[in-house]
Amino acid sequence: MLFTDFLEELGVRLEAGQRAFCRVAFDGVQVADLQGEDRGWAIKIFGDLPRIPDEEWAFVRAVICIVAGGRSGKTYLCSLRILYLALTLDLEGKLAPGEEAVAIILAPRLKEAQLSLKYIAGQARKNPDIKRLIVADTADQLVLRRPQDGQLVTITPQAAGAGGVSGRGKTLIAVLMDETCFFRDASSGVVNDDAIFDAAEPRVIEGGQTFVSSTPWVARGLLHRKWKENHGHPKTALSAHASTRNMRTNALQLRKVDNAYKKDPRNAAIEFGAEWGSTTVELFFTDAELDSLFDGSAPPLGTLPRPGSTVAAGGDLGFVRNSSSLAIVVQARGVVRLAHLEEHQPPKGQKLRPSVVCKGFAETLARYGCAGLVADQHERASLEEYLSDADLSAYDAPSSVDALVALRAAVREGRVKAPAPLEQTDEEAPADLPGRLREQLAGIRQKRTVGDGLAVVLPTALDGSHCDLAVAFAQAVWGLGAVGGAEVDEEKEEDLWEERHQREVAARERRLRARQERSW
Repeated sequence: MLFTDFLEELGVRLEAGQRAFCRVAFDGVQVADLQGEDRGWAIKIFGDLPRIPDEEWAFVRAVICIVAGGRSGKTYLCSLRILYLALTLDLEGKLAPGEEAVAIILAPRLKEAQLSLKYIAGQARKNPDIKRLIVADTADQLVLRRPQDGQLVTITPQAAGAGGVSGRGKTLIAVLMDETCFFRDASSGVVNDDAIFDAAEPRVIEGGQTFVSSTPWVARGLLHRKWKENHGHPKTALSAHASTRNMRTNALQLRKVDNAYKKDPRNAAIEFGAEWGSTTVELFFTDAELDSLFDGSAPPLGTLPRPGSTVAAGGDLGFVRNSSSLAIVVQARGVVRLAHLEEHQPPKGQKLRPSVVCKGFAETLARYGCAGLVADQHERASLEEYLSDADLSAYDAPSSVDALVALRAAVREGRVKAPAPLEQTDEEAPADLPGRLREQLAGIRQKRTVGDGLAVVLPTALDGSHCDLAVAFAQAVWGLGAVGGAEVDEEKEEDLWEERHQREVAARERRLRARQERSW
């Protein structure tokens, strides 16, 4: 029985791309021998492969490399392939007397590996002919006794982060390395995909298969190397490379993919387009994202919150070389606006006085109705003293990466707005803090790292500032979601947005006229 026939017996319905993938990778039909729709989909996934000699074809199919988009079905199909091999693989002469055959499922975390086992056990329980073969069925293993030879086969999940594969000394019929791009040893933090593959693959018997499968991340590591060496010209493995659209035709699923591209094209290209992420430094915020953030719809800085709105604050403290910055955000009607921003830079050759800065921050927080401030541990003692005197709290800040990711997600969803930068026309114009904030956000870079990592680079400006405004703003937005903010329950001093906005527009027009007059 072919694998695709086995799936039909189980009642599993394959979509067009999935069927073409299974016919080549699992049924062993060569791309050159396929006809019609199957051939078209197979070429998209494997490349237009020429016919390969049978012996060579069997060799490369022993290792299947799968670079595929999220929700493509790769884990589910590989899991059912393990069940098929457990039931049908010829074991005669391949096991010592009394030895059991084993299939191992590896994922970055045990819970993810157990999910794959659930796919297998669920189908085994559902089918009456397979259900009667079950000897043991737990979260840690599924044991089957095959009717044709009485042989026991154990399928077990393991965490790749637990130090590697415990398959040494065992005879393996299959190994699934699922989401390989995110393998990392839990104790050392070292990416361990090569170590696991080298330990497991040689122990897979003839006819069995090793699956190295993942949604891509960065263009490095075991899967990327295998893909590069074999895709379109298999030598040591058969390589499949498929976007979610090349594996799925389900209308609802494809609509979700389309929405992901609209929301975040860069991440969607990796997650669903199966494109390898760049390991080079790239922009953290795009120009389009910054245009959306600073679109001019937010009230001017200094506009106090109205009753019923929620406020939160973030701070970045530095008294010697870096600036001390404070950002306050206000949430009302589902939109978060930047309401207050201030920055204190140490004079050249001097340092800021913590008492003055922290006392000023506490007074500002109280004026806006904040309950406290999200800030890191740096200079925490000075801050907590003055916050405590004002009956305010200090909340532990996340890493800069987590805070900036939270800010970027809110910007992409259109939930956060900041005042537009000022048009500076002369030295007497007020400090353009929104413009300075945008400049800092535009300078932030990111770099993907192997093993599901993201490194963020915060550039240092000539004046010594280290994206302090950007970090304070990000921590305020993060705090609104993580800490919850404080609800404003009383009217603040009269400070209507409309009046302030009109005054700001008039000031801009005056500066513009002054610049035009000087240009003549």
